[in-house]
Amino acid sequence: MSDPPSLPYQRVLLQGIDISANVRFVEVEDHDRLIDQAVVEVDDPAGLASNAPREGNTLLVELGWSDAHATVFEGEVTRVQIREEGCEPVRVRLTALDFASRIQKRAFDPTDHIGTLSSIVRTIVTRVPDAGVTVAQIEPAADPSYVETVPLRQTQDDWAFITEQSRPAGCIAFVEYNALQSQFYFVPLAGLMASEPVGTLSNIGTTGRILSLDLDRHAASADPRRGTATIDAATGETRVTAPPAAAADPSQHPSTRAIDTADRAGAPIDDAIAVAAQATETPATQRPAGLAAGLSGDDAAQDPTRALGWRARGRCVGAVMLRAKTRITLTGIASWAEADWYVRRAKHVVATPGADQNMLASYVTEFELTK
Repeated sequence: MSDPPSLPYQRVLLQGIDISANVRFVEVEDHDRLIDQAVVEVDDPAGLASNAPREGNTLLVELGWSDAHATVFEGEVTRVQIREEGCEPVRVRLTALDFASRIQKRAFDPTDHIGTLSSIVRTIVTRVPDAGVTVAQIEPAADPSYVETVPLRQTQDDWAFITEQSRPAGCIAFVEYNALQSQFYFVPLAGLMASEPVGTLSNIGTTGRILSLDLDRHAASADPRRGTATIDAATGETRVTAPPAAAADPSQHPSTRAIDTADRAGAPIDDAIAVAAQATETPATQRPAGLAAGLSGDDAAQDPTRALGWRARGRCVGAVMLRAKTRITLTGIASWAEADWYVRRAKHVVATPGADQNMLASYVTEFELTK
């Protein structure tokens, strides 16, 4: 006898209390550059929520399937809305942001920081004792030091300042729920790109099966191949280093959109293939070249997550392993797109109908990938 199919799983704790039985909708958006957000809708037929605002309460969300699930969000409720639509049961919509929002809320105080970049970031993160965040990793590739005569001036709120400092350091700053607690990370993007893919998305199978996929590319959005210009202190001459040679890229192939357009227009599909075969430009040659004056090659930080300017957006059968700031492998699609991609955004959506509704629970994941 075969095992029963897996069912969507959701478990929500509000201030430590399990409210899963009344939860009808959960949406968790995991982003690599933004504070993560969760939206939870709860049945409230008695209307008790209107008398019990919950802003500031903690929210913990666990999603997945009955045989594979994980905690994907911990944060603080920032908004409570009462929804009354016709004869539907009253619902309460809770919106929460991860604990990076607590660091962001700290009152702004102009500060001249002294010390290494890593020590400054650690001081800022830990000076909010009730933020509920522990430091897991602060490892910038370059760790410059600042002294009293040339301090690092802070003119933004704490979180904006941290994320602003991460960009020139070629790093990314975020708060993630790991090992049963929310933890802070300040790590190089190059390290994330060197990590092993967490799984596979394919157009076949069950969990992680691709439901829709849109691929596009814009040369202007590709990370520039930068050269550097420095001044020799002894001679005063300007030395220019040419952009590094681009890595070999896949040859041009007609997109599914081009083939579909040709087919709908009644033109032979071979025409679309012929056009692509005659193309003289490749993704590598279309990458813009830039010049970073006064910086050495190591200091001219580039964003490896969008090196070629490719973007893939789509939906798949719920995949709890699909998380922002990781890499995923695409298979079963066009051969030139079968590769490892960086996960820029993953939105997990679980809908659970009420007992009076003749519907099945659903779990899908929307994603945005870059390459």
